Amino acid sequence: MDVPEDLLASIEKKCEKGGFNVDIRLVATGSTDQQAEITLDSMISSFSQFTKEGSNQFEKLIDERQTEA
Repeated sequence: MDVPEDLLASIEKKCEKGGFNVDIRLVATGSTDQQAEITLDSMISSFSQFTKEGSNQFEKLIDERQTEA
């Protein structure tokens, strides 16, 4: 596949930049607490494809202020 040089250069330049600190809040529901937890874990694991070894990654953080409804 022949890719234009200017496109390759812009991709390389973008890859040199560091990551960002972001907060992403995920909410999952289910017929049971266990089913909701399984759904949430699946959602979280889908972000693993964006992990860059030794650099950027998503981490699961539990908010200690959570309360049960």
